[in-house]
Amino acid sequence: SGLALAQALEAQRTAAGEAVQLHGGVGFTWEHDAHLYFKRAASDELLFGPVHRLRARAAEREGLFAEPDAASASATASTDGHRARKAVAV
Repeated sequence: SGLALAQALEAQRTAAGEAVQLHGGVGFTWEHDAHLYFKRAASDELLFGPVHRLRARAAEREGLFAEPDAASASATASTDGHRARKAVAV
């Protein structure tokens, strides 16, 4: 799923960045494998897309950010109008 991929990419990027930081300058040189993980994390993000877009696409598929249809939009508007009148009356 898109959310699992987003979580995995974020964890991969964080772990690779921390490994480079932990090993200091040698972590980004050819003598250590940490640079390979860091570069793989960057290339995977280019291949699959940024994490925020993967999460947005998954939310859109589930209908979390769907545009309201006309019936629900009018119901929301009438409810909001009722709240506004009630607030003025108080």
